[in-house]
Amino acid sequence: MIECSIEELLERDGRILRLPVGDSMWPMLKNREDQIVIEKINRPLKVNDVVLFKRDNGQYVLHRLVRFRKGAYVFRGDNQTFNEYGITDRHVLGVLVGFYRGNRYIDCETDKKYKKYVKNMRWKYLLKQPYRRFCVLSSKVKRRIIKSKR
Repeated sequence: MIECSIEELLERDGRILRLPVGDSMWPMLKNREDQIVIEKINRPLKVNDVVLFKRDNGQYVLHRLVRFRKGAYVFRGDNQTFNEYGITDRHVLGVLVGFYRGNRYIDCETDKKYKKYVKNMRWKYLLKQPYRRFCVLSSKVKRRIIKSKR
């Protein structure tokens, strides 16, 4: 049996069904449990699309598009705190159109719970950044206080 690359399968069939690997999109996608449906791009990408792209090192990544910046895309996994910059159209392979959780299909375009999840994730990230900064700053202050008492 001849194995095809993801790029070849998308070109040939227009869509692929795969298991996600990793935890960068948790809690939306469960590692090796949910099945994702990726379609070949046939429209301009928009913020909040979950996009499959291939890094220059050959690694496949499925992350959410958070903004456009200087002719490139900015991506972040739902379970990540840092953005990934420098991804361009040449890296992009497909877009997540839905996924299966058990026997239930969740359509990324029409599912109301999914839309609510996406909205909540944006707020969660916005709140997470100041909290992280606060934690770093407070631990620095704590170390200085401990040092000054010695």
